Amino acid sequence: MTDSKKVEYVTGDILDTQFLEDLLEKYKPDVIVNLVGIAQTHHIEPELLFKINFFGVLNLFESVKKLKEKSGYSPKVLHISSSDVYGKTKNTEHIDEDAPFYPVNYYGVSKVAGDRLAYQYSQSQNLNVAIFRPFPHTGPGQKKGFFVPDMVSQLVNIEKNPEKKELMVGNLDAVRDYLDVRDVVKVYASAIEKEFQNGEAFNICSGKGVKIGDLLNKLVSFSSKKIKIVNDPERMRPSEVPTLVGDPSKVMKQFNFRPEIEINETLKDSLDQWRRFN
Repeated sequence: MTDSKKVEYVTGDILDTQFLEDLLEKYKPDVIVNLVGIAQTHHIEPELLFKINFFGVLNLFESVKKLKEKSGYSPKVLHISSSDVYGKTKNTEHIDEDAPFYPVNYYGVSKVAGDRLAYQYSQSQNLNVAIFRPFPHTGPGQKKGFFVPDMVSQLVNIEKNPEKKELMVGNLDAVRDYLDVRDVVKVYASAIEKEFQNGEAFNICSGKGVKIGDLLNKLVSFSSKKIKIVNDPERMRPSEVPTLVGDPSKVMKQFNFRPEIEINETLKDSLDQWRRFN
């Protein structure tokens, strides 16, 4: 467990280039894990998405570049991209890192832009960059705006309000490769210690698809309340990819990655956490 006395928190804006340059020059971290980004795929202004998910990435790498030119500073950078870059790619049931990008929403396009920008800096500036494309992951503490917290928040609201019975849902037929966030971060921790080729990309996934409806059924089974599932047109996404399942062979080999937390445990922990704090 991290000793909190050795952690210093600094708040700033990734769009503020001077803040980034001053921060890096002051601390000169050996490793930068770039998790900054807007992660919601819908109901977000495209301009804001690109400001953070592309220009924020540009500002970070430009700051690293300037400091490298000034003092030779060259940290390891872990750039966190997304499986949404693949979209309607070929062979959506077994997506490897060389699959072509066919994003279907603004978020996916913004992540493609940041993903390829990270690669460009690894080549043109010889920066030590690895690109990670995590598939959907969730766990206790995830905020609303994503499937699992949206469902558990409704479940808890139904449990606390006797007059409520309806749980609003979108498309339940989509198949996704879900992981627990606590497994995903183990890859980042391992990558801090291991070497890789500049610009190399890694999917973080299990290789197993699960239907969204099955996840919902499992969540509902954890509650004793009688619940009515209701389709909500506002939650339907016309451009949604029916199936998105990754090939984990590369990340498993490079980082000895094996998902340890079963999805049922993830769902139960997420629901219990929402019950405790809401």
